[in-house]
Amino acid sequence: MTVKNIAGCYPVVFPDVIQMCKKLNVPRIMTTVSCIRDKEGDIHSSLGFRRTIFMDCGIFQHYKDRLTSEEIQNYREKLVTWYSCLKPDLASALDIPSLLWHDLSTKKERMTWSIENYLYMKKRVPNKVLLVPGVCAFSQKSVDITSRHMARIGELSILGIGGCVPLIKLSAVKPEFGKIVVKLVHAFRSYFPGTHLHVYGAGSHRWYMLVRFLGADSADCSSYIQMATKGHIILPGIGARHIAPSKLYKKADHEVLKNPEMKILGKCSCPSCKHSDIMALAYDKSHRLMHNLFVTASEAKLVDEFCERNDDYAMAHFIKGRLVDNNSHLKNVAEEALKIKGF
Repeated sequence: MTVKNIAGCYPVVFPDVIQMCKKLNVPRIMTTVSCIRDKEGDIHSSLGFRRTIFMDCGIFQHYKDRLTSEEIQNYREKLVTWYSCLKPDLASALDIPSLLWHDLSTKKERMTWSIENYLYMKKRVPNKVLLVPGVCAFSQKSVDITSRHMARIGELSILGIGGCVPLIKLSAVKPEFGKIVVKLVHAFRSYFPGTHLHVYGAGSHRWYMLVRFLGADSADCSSYIQMATKGHIILPGIGARHIAPSKLYKKADHEVLKNPEMKILGKCSCPSCKHSDIMALAYDKSHRLMHNLFVTASEAKLVDEFCERNDDYAMAHFIKGRLVDNNSHLKNVAEEALKIKGF
């Protein structure tokens, strides 16, 4: 498989969300080996989804502070078997994630393992599956070092950028972490100008526009599920909210939709809001899942259209309206992204 036509947002799905993806005509999804119970047969057939499927290796779900060489080797052997059988369109190689606060020796060790795993698996996974090498970096200097190490692989058609999820989660209250992410994406684009860049975990309705603006080609998102599970819904440019105060969730009043936000919700055209009372979102997880997936996919489609036209000016205007002038909690991060791009 080549990188042609794989740009875009990949909602992370589980089998019970597939029907929602079909109903919304979502063009591409990500799933993980940890949620495919039998791991037998073609993944498109088993999920009943004939469009693009990106399969994640699932290492983050089994994350440990220390992974032994035996554990890594055993797991990559399993991945080779699973990928060969499941035949996803794209699949992440066994990149061993590192975090910003890991020491330098740990980061180097994990980068070495990630490259070794890719080289090993590339020889054994069918060519039909586009295997995605993954790396973690947290500064322009580390991107430079990473680019020199990645030369072992040769010319890269695609590269996964990992390690950003903890920084993204902290960015609403600590903007400096979000600024690290936008600077990293821009740096990776500079060092890998002809490579398709996928940013793991950066496909939410607010973050997707930022990473695409700074040069990423795709990203994935599971936050819409996590928010629905916690009783939250999302709106364009606006983070997690409750429909109304509820003892069930024990949340503070500032997390409840305000009147202007309720007006936005009242205009929502997702299947749940069109055919049910919006208060159903407060107590029915399936309604929240549909709504959140709809907002995620709709916002991504708008961003993709800007990217297809190479219209940075329109994208910058969109980001300003969604994240700077709105109650997004990402104003400082968005302003940093606009500054990097000269807006």
